[in-house]
Amino acid sequence: MVLMFQKEVAQRIRAVARDEHYGLLSVIAQTFWTITTVTDASARDFSPPPKVQSRVLGFTRKEAPVQNRKAFLTLVKSSFAQRRKLLKKNLSGLLQQKKLTEEQLISWLAEMGFKETARAEELSPVQFVQLYKKFGWES
Repeated sequence: MVLMFQKEVAQRIRAVARDEHYGLLSVIAQTFWTITTVTDASARDFSPPPKVQSRVLGFTRKEAPVQNRKAFLTLVKSSFAQRRKLLKKNLSGLLQQKKLTEEQLISWLAEMGFKETARAEELSPVQFVQLYKKFGWES
């Protein structure tokens, strides 16, 4: 697919972990698609000219790294629910639902090289897939 977005949205889609624009949209898009920047389109490329800049992105579907997309989306949404909160706090409801402990989550984060004070914006899309699998949704 080749799609045009407002430049700020395109930045969110392509943002990397620890970037100020990185979030739910970045993780979901990059988990399922390889995304490239095709071109930027300025306001003068349109008639009448809009008040925003645009960017064209190319999307190539990846082989799905998760089987249960709905569960993966639930995990990522929960992780980013309150951006400034620690990941373990944002995921506390899911942990209870899956009958898992905060200690298990902390152990999984440590295995991935994170402290227990990790926030969602620190994990890459690949690391979210790893975390999703730890929750046992692939079993």
